[in-house]
Amino acid sequence: MENNMKKLSGKEYSEKMRGVKLNSVYLTECSAKVNRKKIPESLEIKIGDRTGFKSKNKKVYQIFHDYKLKAKGLKEKENFLDVDVRFCVEIASENMLEKDFFEIFSRTSLPMITYPYFREFVGNISGRMNVPPLTLPLIKRKG
Repeated sequence: MENNMKKLSGKEYSEKMRGVKLNSVYLTECSAKVNRKKIPESLEIKIGDRTGFKSKNKKVYQIFHDYKLKAKGLKEKENFLDVDVRFCVEIASENMLEKDFFEIFSRTSLPMITYPYFREFVGNISGRMNVPPLTLPLIKRKG
């Protein structure tokens, strides 16, 4: 089956972005679990993420960004710390936005918006869990 859907060009994406306004960024869900059996001296940290979107109406959209952090000692089998969060970024647009816009937005703009919130959340929650606060690295921009 052939896909006849036209991909959005970089220029078209930029034009659509000019009409986008950020309404809000907020946390919708979170969980954190620490394994206190042994606090490791050094950690291996893995961060995964996934995105989704839905239209509230023809001009307002909610983009969801889920992060999953797993940290464990270098010689350990069990995770020392698990953190799961979901952020919602609500935007308004002068134009109707399609799936191809959100595919680009999710790879480029969305992480630049949500990752600082995720970094702050992990640092804060780990400190509140009475373990050495984790400072996550800066984000490396994808394509």
